[in-house]
Amino acid sequence: YAPALNAEAAALRAKRADAAAALSASDLAAYEHARSQFGGVAVARLEGRTCQGCHLDLSPGELDAVKRAPAGELPECPQCNRFLVH
Repeated sequence: YAPALNAEAAALRAKRADAAAALSASDLAAYEHARSQFGGVAVARLEGRTCQGCHLDLSPGELDAVKRAPAGELPECPQCNRFLVH
């Protein structure tokens, strides 16, 4: 198992490096800062009104602001500050 896991880990590190290279320096810094605050998990899924990072519901106004975020911009959860994807 070890050689297969090592190969998979190396492939994931390469994929992460490619993704990080596509970000602006400020976006990458914000992401890395969030990762350091949340045990390596800087992004959470928004399911309905609930942030899956902190498991708190967004108010209707907060939810509307998240959904109005411009394309290419990741909104943040107003409770935990993780980046939200929906």
